[in-house]
Amino acid sequence: MLVLQDLTGGIPENHDMQDIPDLWQLINNLLEEQASICCSKHGDGAKGEREEDSGIISNHAYGILRAVEFRDRGIRLVQIRNPWGSGVEWNGRFSDGDSRSWAMLSDRERSMLGGGGCDPTEKDGTWWMLVEDLKRHYSTIGACRPILRLDRWTRHLLVSSWNKETGCGGQLHLNPQVHLELMGGGRGQDLVKVLVCLTQVSKRVSSDNLGIHPLICGGVEKVGERVLKVTGDSRLHKMDAYTTSRNATVEIECKRSDFPLCVVAGVFGGGVGELASGAREANFEMSVCVKDQKTKMVLVGGDLPECRVCKKALKLPWVEHDGGVIVHSKCSDAYKEQTADKCLECGKGLVGSFYREDGGKVHADVCHERWRERNADKCSVCGKAVLGSHFPVDGGKVHDGACIEIHRERSADKCSSCGKAVMGSFFTIDGGKIHDGACIEAHRERTAAKCIVCKKAVRGQYYDIAGKGQCHVECHGKLK
Repeated sequence: MLVLQDLTGGIPENHDMQDIPDLWQLINNLLEEQASICCSKHGDGAKGEREEDSGIISNHAYGILRAVEFRDRGIRLVQIRNPWGSGVEWNGRFSDGDSRSWAMLSDRERSMLGGGGCDPTEKDGTWWMLVEDLKRHYSTIGACRPILRLDRWTRHLLVSSWNKETGCGGQLHLNPQVHLELMGGGRGQDLVKVLVCLTQVSKRVSSDNLGIHPLICGGVEKVGERVLKVTGDSRLHKMDAYTTSRNATVEIECKRSDFPLCVVAGVFGGGVGELASGAREANFEMSVCVKDQKTKMVLVGGDLPECRVCKKALKLPWVEHDGGVIVHSKCSDAYKEQTADKCLECGKGLVGSFYREDGGKVHADVCHERWRERNADKCSVCGKAVLGSHFPVDGGKVHDGACIEIHRERSADKCSSCGKAVMGSFFTIDGGKIHDGACIEAHRERTAAKCIVCKKAVRGQYYDIAGKGQCHVECHGKLK
């Protein structure tokens, strides 16, 4: 198929026989397109080509020439040709020597197949076999489809290269993209066939083969702008395992409403950054073909998407934030802090729990404590923030405990005797206050009449000496 691809520009494809849901339909579709079709049987590669009991040679390619169905008899025959043109042939049902099977067909039906077809001596390398035997005895079927020669197909070709950024393995959103949009005209059927073939440099030219697979998906919001949410399992088709072969092909039927489409030249595995040769680029071609519709292909160019935080190429894993902003998972917390409301206390982004205060927000930790302390009323005594129990005093606030005691002492009336605050029991004397106890005693001592003999305060019994004053009883005998 690779040789035919190079000679004709056709689109190659390969199928595992067991994965084909309707082999007969596939063969007829390819023959209708005038495709070159071959089939082969896998064998032990170390032993090379080997003849099986059925007459089929393993590890050898055969051509498929025709397909004829006799519906009334329920017989579907496929004509096979060995490119050698001679040698061993199929020896099963409808082989050249199987007269019993051929007897099921009339002479006219056999003539439709180009002759008797049952001559055991005719070893021309061509025979007929039932399609179910074809599926049973062969492993793969391949074809080269001449899309360029078919009027019903439109082909777009992208010739480009992967580099270390656009060729990142498993980063489909960074791989080269084209967008495909429907134009006016074309046939009006609702389902549209789209075929994509991704081709890398042959192993005969370079040993640096990548794991490749094209992907077709929707999600194009604006043609020409890169689609970021690209996955290997889109709604339009499920991606098979990637291949290191020269070609990888995908064919789908989608609705007209699915357009515009995003087509990705997907790279998997290590990508360009892990090529054994150390090459910085790898060339590729991608053919995008559409049947019965006029389409336009737009190459997605411009700078690759980058993370809003670290400014590096945006790679998986990532996180999408409000507004469709996508950042690396490891940069997510930093982005939240950059874009979040700022703490009234520390000025940093609010990520996590917080308190609302005065039209703003404050972190629910040390910041909130600091904010409360900075903005709270101050104690009239110590000048520190009032956050706990307190007393309202003269339009201000005073802490409970030592501060209120200090305030009371400062603002209380002063003792006329000692000058200290009157806080307990007291006596009111001459419009002032005097502490009970020592202070009132000292006041009384100070203000009492003095003995005319000893000059000390007269506090107990005394004699009132006319014209002279008072004296203590014990001092009276000392009067002259």
